[in-house]
Amino acid sequence: MEISSTNPAGNGQTSSSQTRLAADLDTFLTLLTTQLQNQNPLEPLEAEQFTQQLTQFTAIEQQIQTNDKLDSLITASATQFASSIINYVGRTITADGSRATLDEGRAQWTFESDEATDDGLVAVVNARGDIVFEQKISIKEGQQNFVWNGKNDDGEFAPEGTYRLEVIGRDSNGLPIDVSTEISGTVSKVDVTKSPPELTVGSAQVPLTTIQSVATGS
Repeated sequence: MEISSTNPAGNGQTSSSQTRLAADLDTFLTLLTTQLQNQNPLEPLEAEQFTQQLTQFTAIEQQIQTNDKLDSLITASATQFASSIINYVGRTITADGSRATLDEGRAQWTFESDEATDDGLVAVVNARGDIVFEQKISIKEGQQNFVWNGKNDDGEFAPEGTYRLEVIGRDSNGLPIDVSTEISGTVSKVDVTKSPPELTVGSAQVPLTTIQSVATGS
């Protein structure tokens, strides 16, 4: 059993913003103290102006405290979410394997057939329903993967995004065989560093958002 995890994205940005805010507060206090020390005794800082500056100080201080609390809530929420994903390990799931994301010139699908044939065809379809790539393949009995390098039928790279895979197979008599893009199996690993998180089922990487059903593993 393997579990991959990392700190939730955005914590670095939150910490950096908070550090800048604290630095701004220190600068504000330094300027205010210097102003009070060097004010003209004959023309002291007016009460209204002083009150206004103290109000600004209070607002900045409250903003820092709010950021601290929000950061704690985000961390707690991310930890709770990661813990819930880990519960998928050892469970049997069924997921939709027809869609995959093309990222950095690679997209992978998993499909399954009840019988083998050399007369198979895969088609990659974009979000508009257009076929961007077709290829003849041999289909084996059981589960197998298809990896696409992102190039369309013209040899040009397709834009990154989500694509659907259609698989057609025919037996020796020219009759269609049953090919399913559903993925079923026991989860052996979860990876919460991906967005959405991915579950490993056999050799397939299954996005959490594609799960259709979950059952207790045998």
